[in-house]
Amino acid sequence: MRQQSTHSQPPLHPNLPLFPTPNISLLYSDIVSLSDGSPAPQTPKHISSMEEDHLAKQLLCCKTVPAPDLLSPLPQFEWDLFKRIIPKFSAAFHITPSKLDFSNNFLIQLAQPMNWTTTYHMEILMHMLDAKYSRLFEEQKLAFITPHLTSGIKAISKDFNKSRKRDTFAWDEQLTGLVLPPGKKWMEDVLTVYTPMIWGDKHWVGLAINLDLGVVEVLDPLPTLYKDSTAGRFMAPVLKALPYLVKKVANYQLTQFCGLAPFTWHRIKDLYINERGGDCGPVTAKFLEMHAHGDPTNMLSIIDRDVDDFRKQFVLDIYKTIVLPAYYPPA
Repeated sequence: MRQQSTHSQPPLHPNLPLFPTPNISLLYSDIVSLSDGSPAPQTPKHISSMEEDHLAKQLLCCKTVPAPDLLSPLPQFEWDLFKRIIPKFSAAFHITPSKLDFSNNFLIQLAQPMNWTTTYHMEILMHMLDAKYSRLFEEQKLAFITPHLTSGIKAISKDFNKSRKRDTFAWDEQLTGLVLPPGKKWMEDVLTVYTPMIWGDKHWVGLAINLDLGVVEVLDPLPTLYKDSTAGRFMAPVLKALPYLVKKVANYQLTQFCGLAPFTWHRIKDLYINERGGDCGPVTAKFLEMHAHGDPTNMLSIIDRDVDDFRKQFVLDIYKTIVLPAYYPPA
């Protein structure tokens, strides 16, 4: 079963929802059921309807999906079509070539302003952005990594802190897999890592990790939520473990790697502040995307309306680049 860390539930929005309120049973349609002594039931393959085929045709020829710019105008016609068709098939579950499987209802939740964002939402956003900019990131030695990097370090932090021989600490295979993916090995192919982190099980922030310099820049959508001392406690396990993880599994000898001292961190100032709540996940993803493009100015110019739009744009981009290849393979 996938772990689903959530943002705290935001206050009720005064406006009408983007979509009809789904049946409560569908809110958990992406969770795999488990039972003793019997296999989990197989999810039937979704068969697209004529309306979904029409939507797919429109999206496949749309040049503004995925978004061409960091803050692009929402393709309103395509969004209105998506909004009209997809809620009719909210329970439809997509088994995709990327091995990231989810329902339409999962996307509906991501598109809704002020709606909390799960760990799996963030994982899919990171996958989508990493694939979108793969050529650019390869040239600049950047990579987007799932939130399992920070959650995995947090999970082993007690054992790591107790270890007398941290140089020989036995790292979890999931963590080493994130450091050594083919073609994206840290310190060889990747020198800057972008990843989301959840603080206090309710607030997403973005981390821009410079492996060479041992510096972590934190992109925080609501810096007043946690003072620096509290944020420092959240960051401590990551800062302590990262240099040992890099030294143990990455080829750092030909770099400026600064040794086993804990990484340092600071929050980037002059960013858009999401005071209304519930949007920290998508805002964090947008901050990471902008930072990777060296675009700090626009991180301050974002307004709430932009957040509403890029939540919808993220969903259109995910639907086109991750879902549609399951039904309409490229020619």
